[in-house]
Amino acid sequence: MGVGAWEQQASTAPLVVIAAPTTGLATTDWALNLLQLQKVGPFECLTWRGLPFDVARNRLVKDAQAKKARYIWFVDTDVLPPVDALPRLMRWRLPIVSGLVWAKTGSTAIWMRTSEGTLAPIKDPRIEQTEGLITVDAVPAGCLLVDMRVFDVVPYPWFRWTVDDPVERKPEFQSEDFYFCGQAQANGFRIFVDAKVKCNHETTAPVDPFGRGLTPALSFATAN
Repeated sequence: MGVGAWEQQASTAPLVVIAAPTTGLATTDWALNLLQLQKVGPFECLTWRGLPFDVARNRLVKDAQAKKARYIWFVDTDVLPPVDALPRLMRWRLPIVSGLVWAKTGSTAIWMRTSEGTLAPIKDPRIEQTEGLITVDAVPAGCLLVDMRVFDVVPYPWFRWTVDDPVERKPEFQSEDFYFCGQAQANGFRIFVDAKVKCNHETTAPVDPFGRGLTPALSFATAN
């Protein structure tokens, strides 16, 4: 690698920390996708392995704070963003913005709050054709860019798994990323999604994350 390659650009004060909590398993497709992602400014890749995801995400935020990063970009190890996802998300200059992650069942993994106060997924397939930003109530943290100043406002713990908590699960159970979205909203932040940043979600099923049959030439690194 010559001087200037992105692998060589880490500094003591990265602009972006790419945070990947993991169980210890990641596919070759994910690793190759990570290599192809366009980086913006000085950055570092960090991971915590084998921890509960809420614990891992909290530790990654603390690590990013210690490094005085400006942004943290959560990229889960089964989510494959388009190559230009990071510059696309950063161009909005928003406190919280996500790519459009697809559930393994083939629907969009974004949620809105119902009149009963619970969260319901948006299942309209036309959502991926939306230009610009969508305001939502909850997103997964699979491709989530957060300005580090958000964590100075939102109280710790920023991420908390409450699915098995008999108190916190009301009005519905919350994964750690939904908990973060709720806490962020309670402290004045809005949750945005750029629907043009389409992220593949790896699955062992014989269909791709959009419900289509897999082909050997399926590319995980091409932005539409």
